[in-house]
Amino acid sequence: MAKDIKLNTIVTFTTQFASMIGAYIPLVKTIDNLKDDINDKEFKSILNSISEEIKRGVDFADSISRYPHAFDTVYVNMVGAGMASGKLDMTLKQLSTYLTKRAETANKVKSAMSYPIFMFFAMTAIMIMMLIFVIPMFQKLFENSGKELPKPTQIAISMSEFLQNHWLILIITIVSIIVLIKGYISTKGGRRKLDLIKIKVPLFGVLNSKASISKFIRTFGV
Repeated sequence: MAKDIKLNTIVTFTTQFASMIGAYIPLVKTIDNLKDDINDKEFKSILNSISEEIKRGVDFADSISRYPHAFDTVYVNMVGAGMASGKLDMTLKQLSTYLTKRAETANKVKSAMSYPIFMFFAMTAIMIMMLIFVIPMFQKLFENSGKELPKPTQIAISMSEFLQNHWLILIITIVSIIVLIKGYISTKGGRRKLDLIKIKVPLFGVLNSKASISKFIRTFGV
């Protein structure tokens, strides 16, 4: 499966594309000029293929629709509407504005989520360190006291012993889970599930919902 092209790459391309089309530079020449300045090898290859397809008589909107990992349905529909109305330059400017706001929203969501994610992993790391290094220091003291240990303390000691004896299994399990999650998210079904989770998460869901509504309105407002 082809890797999704970064949103910032599409934003930059669309902004420059709109300016050149607005200056009445031919479509194929515009694409050829822009692809020479693209650093992303995958996107450069896509633009090269699109240029060749247009030269063979393929409609621009039909051509970009063949590369959904670069140009989503919204992009394709707006370009198609712009070409049909003879206002491709205006449509591209609208797309540029929309994609820029979308990128800003995505960055805000990432920034908002980065702190709680960091805290989660930090607290998890601290807990593991305590179970591996701190609890064993007090374990003998607890055992020599001769008193029956409270259930929470017994559980903590059991967890500590497990981590000390099976730390390699724990690392392999964590790495495997991360790899599986990343692999699942890279699939179409995984991305849909992730989007659904984003919508349901408090605060972050509101931001994502607003972005989706904005996308819908702009698509049918061209």
